[in-house]
Amino acid sequence: HLEAALQADPQASAVHYPLAMAHRAAGDRARAAALLQRRGSRAPALPDPWLDEATRSLDSPVALEGEGMRALRAQDWAGAIAAFRKGLALAPGDPSLRYWLGSALAASGDTAGAAREFTAIVREHPAHARAHFSLGALAAMQGRTAEALRAFEAAVRHDPTLPE
Repeated sequence: HLEAALQADPQASAVHYPLAMAHRAAGDRARAAALLQRRGSRAPALPDPWLDEATRSLDSPVALEGEGMRALRAQDWAGAIAAFRKGLALAPGDPSLRYWLGSALAASGDTAGAAREFTAIVREHPAHARAHFSLGALAAMQGRTAEALRAFEAAVRHDPTLPE
């Protein structure tokens, strides 16, 4: 089943680890070692045509967030951005949709757009720790250390348990 999952989605690097363990248990240590070198965190795409059709017909913020998350997992930045923007058109004040839009913009290389979205969240939801953290990460990537530190401090102040 794990081999079939990799054939269905060769980019599903999260499958490599359990498949390596299966090969090791079966005595094929060389194949296990090779698979362990390729392990990652990208889950397999699980296409569901019926769910996809239902999601497209619902056009609700929740359905569009799900569509955007599926696109993010597939590294389809344009699809994710479109879904999150469509969701925000229906629910402009939703900080979750705006956060994921910012994340998709950052992943696509649009750091200015990402910063605009994260800043909008912090303005409307000052305790949104992940938005503060993301602003800090963007500032750090651009060498704005003092600004990054202030944003990271705000993230910790609002959620000391934030793993990042």
